This record gives sequence, structure tokens and C-alpha cells, in this order.
Amino acid sequence: VLDVGGRRHKVLNSNFNIYPNTRLGKLIQARTEDEINNLCDGYKAGDIPEFFFDRNWHSFNSILDIYRTGVLHLNTDLCALVLQKDLEYWQIDELILGKNSSTFDFLMFQQEFDTSVEVAKIEELNEDFAELLQNPAVPSSIIPRLKFALKSKKE
Repeated sequence: VLDVGGRRHKVLNSNFNIYPNTRLGKLIQARTEDEINNLCDGYKAGDIPEFFFDRNWHSFNSILDIYRTGVLHLNTDLCALVLQKDLEYWQIDELILGKNSSTFDFLMFQQEFDTSVEVAKIEELNEDFAELLQNPAVPSSIIPRLKFALKSKKE
């Protein structure tokens, strides 16, 4: 049983044999308690052991699908950056998904898109700020606060 972010998943160990160099692949090969604890955030031994992971559970079904189908299915409600961090955590890399390189192309596109949206927002703020500075009706006493607000938005 895998408990990810409070959600329990009952999964066959054999699902993880296909990718032995991933976190879950290594977990089923681990024999000592130290090895197990290095791969998860908690462990409860028993007839059916339970492994705890302090991770966001939202993308974990997509992670499990990689083991089951060999393909990463992207849900529309997943943030590409979060999914990329989860892939790193679970130690699933481009070599595993090599057959489906369009997945990583999409992740890179999403990152670039998110970045370009942020840049556009900052540029729009800069234009608005420039207009405010040129407006004689704006009291000079609030200009430092406007500059601070703009700086905060950029960060």
C-alpha cells in the first residue's frame, strides 16, 4: 500500500519491476529498513506493508499510469512545473519516457508559456507604472509606494 499525501493506493509490486531505477522500483527491491526509509517518508511493516510519502497526491495517478502503461497521461488540471518536480522525485526521467518524448516537449512548452505570461504581466505593469509617473495628478508622495508595489509584483 502506498500512502501519498493521505491517499492510499493498493498497487501490485510487479508494476514497479519494469522501471527498477525509479524510486518505486528501488523500493520493492529494498531489503533493509534503512534502504526503505531512504526511499519513503515512513514505513509500516506487516503482511501488507504500507509506505508513506509526504507528496501531493494530485499527480500520483499519472505517475502510476507510467508504470502501468509506459505513457504519461497529462491531466488538464495539473501544473506542468509541479508534474516535472514529481517526475524528478519519483526518479522518472526522459530515458523512461523516451518513447513518448512529446510529453517532455509539452512540459517544456508549458514552462515557456508560463514564463512568457509572467513576463507579459510585468511588461504591462511597467507600462502602467510609466503612465502613472507621467500623470501630473499623481501625488509625488505615493511614487515610492508605487515603485515598491511594482518591485513586489516582479518578484
